[in-house]
Amino acid sequence: MPIKEKTVELNLTTEMSNLLSVYFRCRASVWAPTPHEEAQLGFDARIDAAGFALLIQYKHARLHRRAGEWRFDLNETVGQDQHKRLCDRANAGTPTRYALPLFDDYQVIRDNVRTGNLWGLPLVYWIDPRQIPFPNNGVGRHTLGVGVNPPHSLAIYSDPLRFKAEKIGVFPILREIAEKLRATEPDRAAVVAAFLHPTETAMGESLRNRPTMTAGMMMVGEPGSWAST
Repeated sequence: MPIKEKTVELNLTTEMSNLLSVYFRCRASVWAPTPHEEAQLGFDARIDAAGFALLIQYKHARLHRRAGEWRFDLNETVGQDQHKRLCDRANAGTPTRYALPLFDDYQVIRDNVRTGNLWGLPLVYWIDPRQIPFPNNGVGRHTLGVGVNPPHSLAIYSDPLRFKAEKIGVFPILREIAEKLRATEPDRAAVVAAFLHPTETAMGESLRNRPTMTAGMMMVGEPGSWAST
């Protein structure tokens, strides 16, 4: 039977709470934020035991057979910044983990919960969010791939990142090179600088007055002269 994130969350939280209670000889309690609170806080569950808190963000898996990976979609919140929020909490000193189930069928839970093996590898991959080198400081939509077989190789798949950059022509490049030549070859740098100023000015006038290019036309000869191919 296929499962979604809520089934993963309920069962793994129960297993981890039981595990902490046994190891630390105390009772564990769980606080689960509302969807709105989760968007602000970044985690699905907070487990309190022995005077400390463990923050967990669960994800459900989808099998990518061709790549031999389990894939997990991250930052599906409106702000697409859940991963960054998790990293901020981990950097503040609170143990924080992604819990990534390496299964997508309820039968796996039924078979393993009886033996107490559900929480550990190879069934669940627990990872500190700070270990994942997502671009853009973790903001934006990202997908994490975890290899099906041990040692479970990791891969990142991110949405294209749009950015802005100044569009420049060739003359700023030549000027930059000329500036670097000043220290080693000042005479050559002076010649280049003397050439650039009038040529760039003339080119600017030419470009402002040039005819509209159409298919089959190319610029040949001196700046400002156009010919059809």
